[in-house]
Amino acid sequence: MFSKYIRLAAVVGVLISFLEAADLSAKVTSPSTPGTPVTAITSAGIEPEEIGVQDYYIERAWMRNWFDAFQTCRARGMHLMYFTSVKEWRELDEYLWDHNIDDVYWTSGTTLAQNYNQNNSRKFYWFSNGKPIIHNLWAHGEPNNLDGNENCVEMGYKRQSSSAHRLNDQSCYTKRRYICRKYKYIDTARTSNAKIRSRIKRP
Repeated sequence: MFSKYIRLAAVVGVLISFLEAADLSAKVTSPSTPGTPVTAITSAGIEPEEIGVQDYYIERAWMRNWFDAFQTCRARGMHLMYFTSVKEWRELDEYLWDHNIDDVYWTSGTTLAQNYNQNNSRKFYWFSNGKPIIHNLWAHGEPNNLDGNENCVEMGYKRQSSSAHRLNDQSCYTKRRYICRKYKYIDTARTSNAKIRSRIKRP
């Protein structure tokens, strides 16, 4: 009787292993399925690229909605992209053109957390760092909240006519490619001091 239970347990163990393997295989081969793990929905072999002083992962293949894109970047240990200056935006904009990968990409910009400010108008934030979008990076006439449900921010709207990957508000459920940004602390004060010291001639 005891040996019978042992054989039964062994069979159950084999079945569980088989089912887990089959489930993993289904997830890897079905990148369009919501909730697909990050290993299945990012371009294989593509590593973060240094652009300016920041590192970015540019998804060239898979298209996800804003929520999936945000989750995927976090699973990579990165953030859905954001900009702290016009210079950062311009560096990425030029990189996309120069490497023939210009497209529409999700950013972490959104108005989901706070739809309206004191003037009863929408205010957008970079969800990755919690700071408001203050730089004028919007495409002409944007954001316009078309159809009343454009709460997330994409980059690259009407890029062919404007020759720049400017921002546009879009439905968060629209599928787009996306760019992740690796957080990099740049001590600008220390960098500036180092440059000053290097210019001082020693006696």
